[in-house]
Amino acid sequence: MPSDQMWGVLEYVPFQLVGDSAKLTTSGQGQLCSLSSEVIVRFRHVDDDLLRADLNSVVLQKSEADGCWYLDKHQASRIEKAGKQ
Repeated sequence: MPSDQMWGVLEYVPFQLVGDSAKLTTSGQGQLCSLSSEVIVRFRHVDDDLLRADLNSVVLQKSEADGCWYLDKHQASRIEKAGKQ
């Protein structure tokens, strides 16, 4: 896949929480995870960043189907815009 098209798959990529920077909450839609401060989303190949977005906050939602954390369409769009700046 060409790197400029990788942003389009963000909402299908499972995320892992690293460290204790996550604030977990529960809403009507299920469990949410708010990441704040310095949030970096990267597409990497070996040791190289193919794409990178730096943000102040991101919200992930936990999937009931597989228990992984995912972005919704709005969050994926925000990250893509930040990465293209």
